[in-house]
Formats: sequence, C-alpha cells, structure tokens
Amino acid sequence: MNIKHVWTILCEQCIVDENKKMISLINSVENLNVSIAPTDSNAKDLIGKQQISLPTKLCLVSYFYKTDSKRNENSKIYLTIDFVDPTGQLLKSNELEAELKDNMAGLRIVANIEAISIVNEGLYSFRIGVRDKKQNKPTYETEIPLKISIIINADKYITKKS
Repeated sequence: MNIKHVWTILCEQCIVDENKKMISLINSVENLNVSIAPTDSNAKDLIGKQQISLPTKLCLVSYFYKTDSKRNENSKIYLTIDFVDPTGQLLKSNELEAELKDNMAGLRIVANIEAISIVNEGLYSFRIGVRDKKQNKPTYETEIPLKISIIINADKYITKKS
C-alpha cells in the first residue's frame, strides 16, 4: 500500500479552514463520564446487560500521506473505524472511502460521531484500519482508547474530560 497512517485524534470539535487547508482540533477526549440520575431505573437496570446508545458529539480525525514516488497518481483508500468494548467485542463498524488526488501529498479524514453504544464502563477503543482495494482486509494502523465511567446520582448527564 502506498498510503501511510500518520496520526488519529479523538476530540470534541474540529474546525476546518478550507482556504488555508488547516484544521483546529478542540478538546482532545480520553475519558467520557456518563451520569445517570438515581430515579432513572431503566438505565440502571440495563448497565452490564445490553447496549445503551449515548448521544455525543465527537470527531475522529486521521491524517495519511503517500509514501511512494508515484505522487502524480490518484490513490483510493478505504478506512474502517471499529468501536470495540472493553472485552474486545465489536460494537460498531463504519467504512469510509477517500481518494488522495494526484496533486495531494496528504489526506485528512474527519469522522463525526453522533452516538456511541456502551454496555458497561471500562476502556473502549476506536480501531482504525486501512486498505487500498475494496476486496482486501484492512490493516489496523492504530487504536484510540476511550475510558468510559458510569456515575449514578450525578447532576449532569454526560461530561467529557481531557
């Protein structure tokens, strides 16, 4: 494959300046606190038993570049984003297709995450896989951890900590 993964960051917000070709990453996220009111017996009963979908606003931003001397050729890549629970079970998988045009040395991919599913608290992760052809299996390049804590009897529903 002639594409190399450089970095991936999970953050609260990203702002892209198309004119300058720059991106601002706001509030990197490593922990997510989920607060459940003591009166919410439905949510308390589901913890550890089945998936709970949580609304959230996160951005997973990755940067790739071409590694070969044929930079004047277009390079199509397929990005796989897996969300995995603390036991290693795959909860969700998404695939994005992107193309490095002939005049581009690098490519930034932004995945907006509006909800995640959890079963229990613990260390979850986003696994980033890349392949250059539709039929190939992805090569997993990195794993971005997200520690999720469940707090019962708290004032706010969801808070993020960096």
